[in-house]
Amino acid sequence: MEIELEKWSHGGEALAFVDGKPLFVPGGVPGDRVRVKPISEKKHYGRALIEAVLQPAAARVAPPCPVYEHCGGCQWQHTDYSEQLRAKRQLLIETLHKVGGWDTALLERRVAPVWGMDDPWHYRNKAQFPVQQVNGTLQMGFYQHRSHQVMPLSHCLIQHEVMNELLRYLQTALQELQAQGLTAYDEQSHRGLLRHVVLRHGFATQQTLIGFVVTRPEVQLFKPLAEAVMAKFPTVQGVVLNVNPDRTNRILGRVTQPLAGQDFYTDQLGDFQFDVSLPAFFQVNPLQTEKLYGCAADFLTPEQGKYNTLLDAYSGAGTLSLWLASIAEAVIGVESNGAAVANAESNARRNGVPNVRFIQDKVENVIAECLPGVDAMLVDPPRKGCDEKVLRAFLASEIPQLVYISCNPATLARDSALLRRAGFDLAACQPVDMFPQTHHLETVVRFVRPVID
Repeated sequence: MEIELEKWSHGGEALAFVDGKPLFVPGGVPGDRVRVKPISEKKHYGRALIEAVLQPAAARVAPPCPVYEHCGGCQWQHTDYSEQLRAKRQLLIETLHKVGGWDTALLERRVAPVWGMDDPWHYRNKAQFPVQQVNGTLQMGFYQHRSHQVMPLSHCLIQHEVMNELLRYLQTALQELQAQGLTAYDEQSHRGLLRHVVLRHGFATQQTLIGFVVTRPEVQLFKPLAEAVMAKFPTVQGVVLNVNPDRTNRILGRVTQPLAGQDFYTDQLGDFQFDVSLPAFFQVNPLQTEKLYGCAADFLTPEQGKYNTLLDAYSGAGTLSLWLASIAEAVIGVESNGAAVANAESNARRNGVPNVRFIQDKVENVIAECLPGVDAMLVDPPRKGCDEKVLRAFLASEIPQLVYISCNPATLARDSALLRRAGFDLAACQPVDMFPQTHHLETVVRFVRPVID
């Protein structure tokens, strides 16, 4: 059928309405006139693939990546960057209205334009390449769109160039290891050794960490490769083996051991240097992270003096805790990942910041005992959002405001609904484009407790 695409959907696909029912079309741009082939039909919606673009939208551009149409890593390379930023703001407003219940007119006033990038390419400092056997040889790449089938590639336009060089080198090296018995993990049979190759790179320091994710610790098989890659690439500070024996979609396992060099790399944000281990959380776009953290600090900064105690929930490797240490007498960071907490404590010592301490536990387990005496609070949860116990504990406190950093508008909106029903005001909202060429969005929001006369 021939249709005109009308708007963006929340998964990054374009949307049309056929006989009143939504039809989701990946690879489309609102304003496109397209011929599509329906591929599924449900009671309340359908999906279709584009067979031909009959009349392109003004915002449609030619994607520069040769495997873009098959790779699932990006969704919006075919869309002009200014339209990406406009669409992300509009989708955020729609989500906060529909899921969070906030008034649209208020959102139009309070949600600022998205902070974009001058150069929205080669911005990622972390790559997680699944490994599969394709046509008899080991291949690294990304999963094809809506599948777990690897799309082999030798260059990714949103990864730092150092990681692209390592991708090409390791691709050849792993194929050579096949002759020594290296096998790729197979999800269906739960057999095989190598699951993923993870690369992490410091933009400011030019330091790189490599991780091989395996089902069992075959150290001797990987150790010569670890030493060889460190000798060839001066940026590589360490190579580690991460063991994940479970039948799971989770990439990393609980045990990481060094193969060569360090088991961490160092990067810098603002005036601070951070040691980051393979499993530790660290924002993937360091150029935009400084803007993000600066915004969070601006939203939190007291009108005068300092806070007594600031709570940083879901604190990762301590990056925000250190960033905010200057506006509080004491900062408490809470993080469940042990390696990240170890990094955070090391980072505090490295940067000479004595007024921060870290607790290793789930935030919901310790929030009640942490909150007494806290007069400022920030949360930076994973994609699933905050545990409801965390928000209810905050509501029961007398802390006047909450700054919420979100990487998922849907869970941000869900959590904000609880705050809205309790009378909180959405005082400010700054979206930051941490993930150009994709539909993902990072957002900083300031919620303010109602004043009771």
